[in-house]
Amino acid sequence: MNEKLEQILEKTDIFKKFSNKNKSKDEIDFAISEPNFPVPAVIRNAAQDIVLSSKLNYTSTEGLDKLRKLIAEKFNHEPGPNGITVTVGASEALYSIITSLIKKDDEVLVPALRNPSYDAAIILSNGNISEYKINDADENQFTVSNIEHKINDNTKMIILNNPLDPTGQIISFDDMKKMANLSKEKNIFLVVDESYNEIHYSKKKYLTASGLNENVIVFTTLSKMFSMTGWRLGWILSSENINQKLNILRKFSVTCAPTVSQQLAIRILEGSGEKSSDKILSFLSNRRKLMIESFNKQGLKSFVKPAGGYYLFFKYSDYLDKPIQSEKFSEMLNKEKNILTIPGKIFGNRGEGYIRIAFATNETSIQWGVMLIKEFIDDLNNFNIVY
Repeated sequence: MNEKLEQILEKTDIFKKFSNKNKSKDEIDFAISEPNFPVPAVIRNAAQDIVLSSKLNYTSTEGLDKLRKLIAEKFNHEPGPNGITVTVGASEALYSIITSLIKKDDEVLVPALRNPSYDAAIILSNGNISEYKINDADENQFTVSNIEHKINDNTKMIILNNPLDPTGQIISFDDMKKMANLSKEKNIFLVVDESYNEIHYSKKKYLTASGLNENVIVFTTLSKMFSMTGWRLGWILSSENINQKLNILRKFSVTCAPTVSQQLAIRILEGSGEKSSDKILSFLSNRRKLMIESFNKQGLKSFVKPAGGYYLFFKYSDYLDKPIQSEKFSEMLNKEKNILTIPGKIFGNRGEGYIRIAFATNETSIQWGVMLIKEFIDDLNNFNIVY
């Protein structure tokens, strides 16, 4: 097996270790990858109606025409439905984009903090991975110059994550337009992962990169807002030409996205669940505020204030007298304080010394959990615990 791929699998095993445990009743789960809210009743009822009344045969590989039209309208996507592909979640969207467009030895620029699935897709396509710097001093995750100077003759694609998992930073629309112009000037693809695009905490409207030019490819998912990860539905917004290339591969790999999920997505985009999404976002906003206040109250301030998503990336290493690797820190925190977190190592070498903490949980867990994290750090420093 490819050595790099083995490293990705190792990270996947670490993630499973901390997120898929048989959780005890008293365990505080800061490792969750979706809100702890149930799927809203209005959506569950719509799903039941679809199962009982709709034909659920194969659709076209690109997806249902009506759904693609609604997606194009929602994102104001200039190429229209012919630039839309409905996918089996964001993971399949990413994989299809990479494997359709990247050839052997093509270079792909990725953020220094990222989901390991980026690397896996590039490696499986025999491409080369090159990192660009992520800033952690403020809410702006990068400057265009961080990426521009990394581009060379082998660069084929740049991947952005907006908002960024794990820090919650958001790229300004001005910077996104500069990146789109740069991709066109250099004739390379700009792929933007907008999986958390609906979860942001600014009063300003989130502006998608979709349709900025024919080199820009955006993918996102229906999963995050409504805790619908198991429904496996996402979509890609691109040019008509790129869309055709993607679906040559997809026809022989996934055939089409789940028809029941596509039908449900139509209901959601037509307005079902709109009130629920406002309510959920309000809950998440309050929990974000509580998480930030709780960390500040404990004197733990080494993190970027998340502008989107539902994670806080905490630099615990700033408060330790001796260094400790993030996997070991998370493991000991779970053993000693019954708290689950995700080690920063999973998101790349740049994440070592950090843990990712989800605030998509209940208020009591947030307050109590942060207090226990501070207590654990003090224990490590004061009692010379062996680690």
